[in-house]
Amino acid sequence: MAESRELGAGSTDSNIYRAQPQSGCRLLSLAPELRNSIYELVFDESSDSPVDLRKTKPPSKALLLTCRAIHAEACLIYKHVYRQYWSTNHFELNFPGLGSDRAARQSIKKLTERDCDHMAYVKIVETSKVGSTEEHTYLRNGMWKAVGMEHGSIACGPSYEYLQDCRERVEGVQLPEISIRYLGEKSWALRGYREDDLDVLTSRVSTMNSASIKAMLLLLV
Repeated sequence: MAESRELGAGSTDSNIYRAQPQSGCRLLSLAPELRNSIYELVFDESSDSPVDLRKTKPPSKALLLTCRAIHAEACLIYKHVYRQYWSTNHFELNFPGLGSDRAARQSIKKLTERDCDHMAYVKIVETSKVGSTEEHTYLRNGMWKAVGMEHGSIACGPSYEYLQDCRERVEGVQLPEISIRYLGEKSWALRGYREDDLDVLTSRVSTMNSASIKAMLLLLV
């Protein structure tokens, strides 16, 4: 009896630690074209309306973590859709002009420099209690269009702003300086251009060392 109990105990232990075979994955049994379409739909986080910068939601990696086979064949699709999330969505931030928006700054700080630099459509809208509004719209290569409005009317013509490394000197071009800003150990000059200077700025902006979009966002809020 003692011997049979020992065998029984041993049998129970072996059942506890015995590895169970993984059942087949129905997703992997589908045609490759259909699987690719499913991956694209799962990863898609595009939006028809502007995305609040406080609530960015890039594609999740959850599906990639299910098994190695799915990770291997869906990884490139994920990277493509992930980058598209930042480059095709319109991002917007609205906040009252009462100084820095702490929640917005914390949200922006969590974003990576690379993700921010993939953004192509960004608008920052600051509205004060008296009704005046200032809009900053990202154009390209570190250049922003700023429009000041008061009670729904344009109070002044648009200006074009560019955050440039203070150590740079651009020969032959006069760069009006608005203010000096400090980001970490670097100092930047926020320079403003009138609309009739836009051609000059556009011709030079690709050769200048601009601050990242993330740095500019942190200055605006």
